[in-house]
Amino acid sequence: MRRVKRRPSRSARGGARGGRGRSPQRWATAGSGPSSPARSATPSPRSPRAPAGAAGRKPAKRGAGASAGSFKAFVLGLDLLVTPEDAVAKWQEHVQALAVEDLERLQGTGVYFDLYHPLAAVRRHERRLRAARQNAEVFMRDLQEKRYEALRLSTAAQGPGDREGATCRTTGHMKPPHFAFDPNVNSVLFSKVSPHVRMWHLHDALQKCLGLVSFSFTDPAPGSLVREARAGFETAEAAQAALDLWLSGERSLQGHSLSPSEPVPREGLKALAVPPEMSLPGRICKDAALSAQVVRRLDGLTGVPASVTESLLAGGGSEEARLDLRVLYLRRVHHFCFYAAEWCPDEWELSERCGAGMVRTAVGEDAGAVAPGPWTEAHEQRLAAFLETSGLQQPVPMSSDEQVTLDKKAAELIQEKTKQIAEGKYQCTACSKLFRGPEFVRKHLHKMHMDLFETIQEEIHAEAARKAFLAKPIRSAGMQQRKVA
Repeated sequence: MRRVKRRPSRSARGGARGGRGRSPQRWATAGSGPSSPARSATPSPRSPRAPAGAAGRKPAKRGAGASAGSFKAFVLGLDLLVTPEDAVAKWQEHVQALAVEDLERLQGTGVYFDLYHPLAAVRRHERRLRAARQNAEVFMRDLQEKRYEALRLSTAAQGPGDREGATCRTTGHMKPPHFAFDPNVNSVLFSKVSPHVRMWHLHDALQKCLGLVSFSFTDPAPGSLVREARAGFETAEAAQAALDLWLSGERSLQGHSLSPSEPVPREGLKALAVPPEMSLPGRICKDAALSAQVVRRLDGLTGVPASVTESLLAGGGSEEARLDLRVLYLRRVHHFCFYAAEWCPDEWELSERCGAGMVRTAVGEDAGAVAPGPWTEAHEQRLAAFLETSGLQQPVPMSSDEQVTLDKKAAELIQEKTKQIAEGKYQCTACSKLFRGPEFVRKHLHKMHMDLFETIQEEIHAEAARKAFLAKPIRSAGMQQRKVA
């Protein structure tokens, strides 16, 4: 089967439904990122892409960069008498054998943990919730300080020379009237991170730096296992201090060197311009109401305090001003593009998919010629689908079945470590300490020998990660064969 190449998606993500879509089949997956609800036939706006043999046949040996090959090439190598059903079965066996090889190479690496371990999924989810709450707090503080008084998401706020096709030039990063956003500002980039490095170890190291507000990392690119990580900071000074700290230190993590740098801010930030029909007074009123629904939905999913939600929805002045404030809030707090109905896990992916911002094309002098059209209908369909299907599933460290297995193995461990010496005398065989009853041995084991129970948990987590990998494997091109303990 032919493999479709995809640009790696941003990771550090929670298990969301609604918003951003995923391809139904791909080698590299972040596991629990957002999936897309039903969409209308009319596409949502996007920013331009950045340049960026026989019955006993054994799997072919692969060197660095080799692939599983195509189904067609595999079938052509089989005996002519093989039935189609047998050919499909042998292909599935071949692919599974390659996945097992890749599993042996990748187990214990950072990329394996980040993509497949259940605790990594929990961390992605928790990070997303914390980021939304922190972003909401910062946004409301800026609102109280009257930072957004000049906000206006319309091309009418700019001169006619600022329009360039479907885009509109802005005044720069977080500057009025459009408050376009460049995620490269105040950030640090880590390029070509080794697959052996756990991104969450990098995240924990960065948390020691003051002013960290966002963290994101990519999935491995097709044919490669290296990734990128980005960290956003409150101020340019905080970003520079973090960069200096890494450059002046060992510049390594878990024995692997890192290459931090300051990404170049984008010149001439442009916002995408939606059609004039979105500026009609009736449309403005409808979108003000729809945007309030989306704010309530996303604030509720991420745990933003209800007082923050109500305070935001109560402000804004005119219907247009209210709409603009809510649209900007959705982008800055939840990385949600209102006009594209795209919910992204971080600001970098939002910028890639929906530009630095979105503005409404102003209705010209011939306003009577502007009427609701296909764009309006598709816009309403996208938002209706999002509101109906969006959700943020909370990952759990263990499934209910795994918890049953844990309880059973823990009971077996307690029984194994409890020995009756005499009537009313019991011994913990892990340390030989004596107790008056088996219940005291059990309490002692849980308190003083937690490592024994943690080992059981780790084994169950390892098996869950193994199953997740075999269900959606990535290739181990260029990895050394390693012995798994």
